[in-house]
Amino acid sequence: MRKLEKRDRVVLTVGGILVAVILAYLGVTGPLQEYENSKALVAQARQRLMQAQTIAREVQSVQQHRDSIAKLIAVRGPSYNLFTTINRAVQIANCSDRATTSSLPAEVSSASAVKLTLTGVSMEELVNVLYEIYSKDSLVVLHRLDHLRPALDGKGLQCDLVFITPRL
Repeated sequence: MRKLEKRDRVVLTVGGILVAVILAYLGVTGPLQEYENSKALVAQARQRLMQAQTIAREVQSVQQHRDSIAKLIAVRGPSYNLFTTINRAVQIANCSDRATTSSLPAEVSSASAVKLTLTGVSMEELVNVLYEIYSKDSLVVLHRLDHLRPALDGKGLQCDLVFITPRL
């Protein structure tokens, strides 16, 4: 085998170094960079998946809640009357003589509203009225409690309550 001249050895050395540098550059920036990018993309995809699963659970929960409300509305029927429900609860609690009820048609657009004014009732009687209203699955909600204070004559409590329920 013949010996290379100095000039050939320099050219081969420089060429080898140049090839090594190019390979190192391609090795670092090419597949390694793609690998790092793919790890970041996988992490982002996992985060989006977790968010999507959370949203799906929330949507399912809301849908189940709506379904249960729809069932309750269907059970109570189209002839349901909030005014009658409130009056019955007041009668059962023996507060008819100290109660006035009135319909509030413009209170909430998508719901029926009834105002109940109790005067001279005890706390126990108030709780009994509320129990009678809420013990039925009729979707009645206390929308507003305007005030709860001692009655003007000093005997019992006076309060104004507004109840609402969804309209069919």
